[in-house]
Amino acid sequence: LSDRGLRRSGLVCLFFFFVSSRRRRTRLRRDWSSDVCSSDLADGYWLVDTECKTVEVNAALRRMLDQDSEVFIGRSPLDFAAENDRATLRGLFDRVATTGHAVHEIALTRRDGGLVESRFNLTRIDDPSGAPAGAFAFVAHITEQRRFQRRRPEEHTSELQSRRNL
Repeated sequence: LSDRGLRRSGLVCLFFFFVSSRRRRTRLRRDWSSDVCSSDLADGYWLVDTECKTVEVNAALRRMLDQDSEVFIGRSPLDFAAENDRATLRGLFDRVATTGHAVHEIALTRRDGGLVESRFNLTRIDDPSGAPAGAFAFVAHITEQRRFQRRRPEEHTSELQSRRNL
């Protein structure tokens, strides 16, 4: 092949890579946007591609972080993690690439700068050929649960007693 032919074939390969990557993200979004992952779930969900960029989030996660959909798309979940939890979340994504599943508690940052305590339940998604296609995370809002657990033990006992008397 001549230099001109090599450049042309390189451009064709680059174009093919861009189109196939875009199709893979679209297919990933379509396949995982089903009734199982509906927008009325109490927990949030986060769908990311192989580059750890957001493909889709549901309404519960948007409400949890007080953000619009457009803010998430194309950005990494690391952008929304609290400063001291970014390395932990990065490790979680690295671990799920090899083990297929990982769970950890992560603090996320709301639009107003407030923190939301959450539990990331992250699972790798493979395409039909078995190659990694992205990851899917259920994100549970556990701030109230943690606040309750941090209260003094005698407060827990009195609250349980009052519930028994109902």
